[in-house]
This record gives sequence, C-alpha cells and structure tokens, in this order.
Amino acid sequence: MRIRGQGDRARYLWARSGSRSFRSAQTSFWPSTETSARLKAWVRSWTEPKLSICIPTRDRLDLLVPCLSSLAATCGRHPVDVVLGDTGSSRRTLKFYSSLGLESVSVPGPFSFSRVCNEMARAARGETLLFLNSDTEAITSDWVERLWPVCDREIIGATLVYPGTHRVQHAGVEVVSSTSRWQPNAYRPPRGNRGPPWLALQNIGTGKRVDSMKPECAHVMAVTGAFLCTSRARFESLGGFDEAYRVDLQDIDFCLRGRARDMDVICRRDILFAHRHSGSRGIGN
Repeated sequence: MRIRGQGDRARYLWARSGSRSFRSAQTSFWPSTETSARLKAWVRSWTEPKLSICIPTRDRLDLLVPCLSSLAATCGRHPVDVVLGDTGSSRRTLKFYSSLGLESVSVPGPFSFSRVCNEMARAARGETLLFLNSDTEAITSDWVERLWPVCDREIIGATLVYPGTHRVQHAGVEVVSSTSRWQPNAYRPPRGNRGPPWLALQNIGTGKRVDSMKPECAHVMAVTGAFLCTSRARFESLGGFDEAYRVDLQDIDFCLRGRARDMDVICRRDILFAHRHSGSRGIGN
C-alpha cells in the first residue's frame, strides 16, 4: 500500500496504526540459500560466548531470519551465541534450526513468556544475557561494543524504533496517572494485578525523532523485555522472571525488583533496534 504524507512521519503513523492486524503470519516463508549459508557461517564462528542472545520464537521464520541476519551483520566476531526458546514450531522449522546449528530449547505447554526466558537462561553459556524479541532488527552497527561492559549492577534496554522510520517506539517505561488526562499510549494493567486502579504504564518518547532523545544513557523505571540485558549473576540473584506473569508485565516486575536491590535500569539511546510492535505476539498460541 502506498503511504501518502511526509516521509518518516507518514511511515511512523502507518506503523502505529492497526496495519499489523492485516498481516497474516507468513508460515510459508523460507530463507534463500545465500541467507542460510551466511547464517550457518556465523553460527559456526561462535566460540566461548560472553553474551548469550535469548530469543523466544515459534514458526515465524519471516521474523526470525531478518532478526538473525541483522545480528550476524552487526555482531561481527564478538563472542556471542543465540539460544532459541521454541514454543511449539513445526518439524520444518525445527529442521531449519538444526541445519544452521542453532541451539533451541523446547518449552511446550501453555505459553508463558517468563517461563520461556527462564529456560533459555538456564541453557545459555554466556555470562551476560540479552533477551530479545524475534520481531526486532539491529540498526546500530556497533551495538555490542556499546553494550560492553554490562555493569554487574545494571539492567540495560535499547531504544526501539518503528520499522523504516527514525521515530521512537520505546525508550523506557514510566508510570502515569490514567485519570489525570487521556493517555493514548498508556497501558493499563488488567484488573487483578497488584497496584492502584489509577496506575498506567507508558513508553517514554513514543513518536519523537531519535535524534531528539538525550542523553545517550537515561535512567528509567523499567525497560521492555523486547530488549533487556543483564548479567547472568544478577538475573539469577533476582530469581529470573516471575512466572506468575505469563504474557506481559514480567519485564516491569523484573526491573522493579532489580531497583529494589540497588540495580540501575538504563535505556541506551545510542543502541537502536527496529521493532515490529506485537509482531511476535502469539508465538505460544
């Protein structure tokens, strides 16, 4: 569909719209021979990883392959590896993992994002853990260098932008009042969750241009689990993600528990990833 409007602004408005509701899962997607060979060579280059990238996924190779390709293009020779948390893919998809030499952890049963992440963390070899959604793609070419070293007392997030734009989707999470004024981007936790009824959560910087977001490192209340990095030692000391939160809010809870233990939560404005918001939602359905 042709988007009418002023370039970046129009693309941002389209990405924010309900357009994703019209996208059907591309289960028939299969990567080219060239792409597969490039990914296989990257996987074979992994030795003694310091950073483990943990990606939940299910059958959406149309999301996973671009994500992996962007990592291969930006991680270079850094000591990283990828652990996939598979929640019920077809044999065809599992065969693809095997053909590349990718390690996958099978997590059957009712979908729980928290449980998938905790299982991937147990299987990971790196001393630093990055939890990353499959519907993201790296933009910053040297993001690994900017991520090192991960301080033992930090939880780090990246700035997420709408695909094809320089408009911010997420640069941290803040608490807002859902009664003081209309908050179009606010998320109101479902009834039954702990917290006062007027509380709502809102992404910081939504819609702003990336170059307007300063400083490079911002202390925030929480960051999204679409890109959340911390040391293995700290992750384990906090008991991982609380599996009482199956689909959402586990990232907020994790950051708040970290802050209660004197950990800093930082959103890096100089690490950019494109994010197809909710593109990977339903990987356990």
